[in-house]
Amino acid sequence: MTRNSPSLLLCLVAVICARPCFGGLALVQGGRPAAVIRVADKLDKTAMLGVTDVVKFVEKMSGAKLDVVTATAKVPNQVSVIVVGKALADSVQPLLAEVADSEGGFVIAPRGRSLFLAGSSPLATSFACSELLERLGCRWYIPGELGEVYPKTKSVVYDGGDVVDKPDMNPRWLRVDRTWSRRNKLGGTNVPASHAFSRFVRSNEFEKHPDWFPLINGQRTPRGQLCLSNPEVVQRFVERCKEYFEKHPDAIGMSLGPNDGGGWCECEKCQAMDSGRIDPFAQHRDVTDRLIKFMNAVVKEVKRAYPDKKFGFYAYSCYQLPPVTAKPDPAVIPVFAPINYCRLHSMFSPKCPHRAAVRRIYEGWSKFGLELHYRGYTFNLAGLQTPFHPFHKWIQDMPWMHEHNIRGFFPESIESWSASAPEYYLTARLAWRIKQDPRKIIDEFCDRLFGPAGKAMNRYFWRMADAVRDADFHTGNDVNSPDIYTPAIVEAGGKDLKEAVSRARTQREKQCVRLFQMAHGYLQAFLDMQDRQNKFEFAESKKAHDQLVKLQDDLIAWDPRWLSKRAAKGYLKRFWGPAVEQAYEKTSDGNELVARLPDEWEFMLDPSDAGEWMDLYSPKLSGGQWRTLRTFSASWGDQGLYYYKGIGWYRATAIVPARFKGRKIMLWFGAMDEAVKVWVNGTLITYEAERKEDAGTVVKEARDTLSGAWRPLEVEVTQAVRFGQVNTIVVKTINKKLNELGTGGIMKVVLLYSPRASTR
Repeated sequence: MTRNSPSLLLCLVAVICARPCFGGLALVQGGRPAAVIRVADKLDKTAMLGVTDVVKFVEKMSGAKLDVVTATAKVPNQVSVIVVGKALADSVQPLLAEVADSEGGFVIAPRGRSLFLAGSSPLATSFACSELLERLGCRWYIPGELGEVYPKTKSVVYDGGDVVDKPDMNPRWLRVDRTWSRRNKLGGTNVPASHAFSRFVRSNEFEKHPDWFPLINGQRTPRGQLCLSNPEVVQRFVERCKEYFEKHPDAIGMSLGPNDGGGWCECEKCQAMDSGRIDPFAQHRDVTDRLIKFMNAVVKEVKRAYPDKKFGFYAYSCYQLPPVTAKPDPAVIPVFAPINYCRLHSMFSPKCPHRAAVRRIYEGWSKFGLELHYRGYTFNLAGLQTPFHPFHKWIQDMPWMHEHNIRGFFPESIESWSASAPEYYLTARLAWRIKQDPRKIIDEFCDRLFGPAGKAMNRYFWRMADAVRDADFHTGNDVNSPDIYTPAIVEAGGKDLKEAVSRARTQREKQCVRLFQMAHGYLQAFLDMQDRQNKFEFAESKKAHDQLVKLQDDLIAWDPRWLSKRAAKGYLKRFWGPAVEQAYEKTSDGNELVARLPDEWEFMLDPSDAGEWMDLYSPKLSGGQWRTLRTFSASWGDQGLYYYKGIGWYRATAIVPARFKGRKIMLWFGAMDEAVKVWVNGTLITYEAERKEDAGTVVKEARDTLSGAWRPLEVEVTQAVRFGQVNTIVVKTINKKLNELGTGGIMKVVLLYSPRASTR
């Protein structure tokens, strides 16, 4: 709150006269205020947050609270004045001019007894306040008081010179705590790039303008994308852009991005706009050139009235490859969203050809001299938020990205500080200043956050980071966590943390170590849960699951920012928990395990879906060059099928003991990606399902395909089983959608069980 205090000012005069400061500008002397903060009458609230931080942390350091006064308040000549905001910074305008081209640029400038803090924007002014506090020794390593580090001193003096600074990347965002982000100088205005076609042309316009919509399989449809070769569609976009900018003259730009998903027009004119390539990663006709030609046409007309606007789009899916027959207008901003590639490794990792492809794509776009933005991932997508420290990826990639004109940096991230705190701090610092020693950033993080425990914590974080770097695994989610974090690494990491516990001294240091020790225990619980399940030790797997849930609850109860409830709980329920809970349920309380299916099955690819014609389900078939493929211990990607989307056939055998004759036998899959048909001893297994007709009538029908990506599935096979004999089980898996990187087919344990008290 802005206020004037004559009594305080008199006190300040007395303090300064009694304890003069040499060699710097005194803010506090002898535990008493030696300065005031002067702000404009209507200082923007974002800049005012920076002022509040200065008051707060100077008081935390020294016990002295600085007063905030208005622009017209009289201040004795002997009192230091911190002048905040561009409106009051006339005497340092030449310095501000040096950073005027960046919305994050700021200056800190001592002039006599005045210290000017000003930025090119209100947010930048708050950055100036943060920078001042940093130079006085303050840091914010994680959100809240636990992550605050500052010196304790009776005198606070700014003894530096002019600071004129602006970020190397802009905008810079992580989707985490806003206060932490602002204090660590994250922010900036994003160029809109979301999926936007439907905002320009609504599906309810189809009847009036069917030729605006895509031609698919010979017919126009209101679903999907638009007919980009149609001049009327171009004109509609031009009109809507102009209307928007007229209403919002300060907007940085608009998104011209396609709708999410497929549905690209197949008319001759649209296809003639394409490069003719097939995108090998999206496995779809490349439409980048079509999209760029369309956007160029729109931008050309809009720029006549609004020459400084920018137009973003997500460069991914089948419009990620750099164009070959069109040069993008300079106002077009590609925003890279490499969701279809490994998220663990650097673009320079010798372990990862997938990321090399990403580098090639970026290189192609950078040749056009465009401003490029990056919207990658700080995590491996839909995982449980276990510890993840991919330092090497950012250390190698971020400087290269900056050299290749990638200016915007706003990777998708999740508020799970127990999993990613040092990664977030590292990327925030590098996004501001690329050319600095990243190891020193982590050193400082550990030394100042953990005190005497810092060396052990430093060793722990780098051990986990090196494990990610060295892993020749690339599957999404937590599928490869058991491969990356081997028992030896987990044990050594636990010893690092135990040493850190013994070395921590203050209560805050002990709490900080405890946070990451709990996270390591959370990882161990997940690894144990999966290991026990793969050994068919379902009761022990369920115990590990329950321990994992308890650790989730403890972290969330401590502070919701330590572990994202939405991600950790939601993804456990969606991807991992059901298989554990059901496996235990199906084999306990009177339900009996009949047979375990193996990890290794015979396997055959069927890209043309000809397997049923070839009787691949027949138990009499002995040839055909079947190969061996693991199921629950390795993903498709781990075994060379990373980008394969299509049909695969599995074959295995199991003996059903004669004692189960007369009882119901169920075949249960822990998880599939994404649908299956099953034959037992050559018999196609069907099941009864209900279908609701348009009139509301429920009809029962026989089906032969089970669907449900990553979910447990089961079907009764009693009628086809041969009791006391070897049974041949053949599974046709159908995996046509990208549900996750590197996954497909049978993903978890498969078993036969008999429900309690069941007879046939």
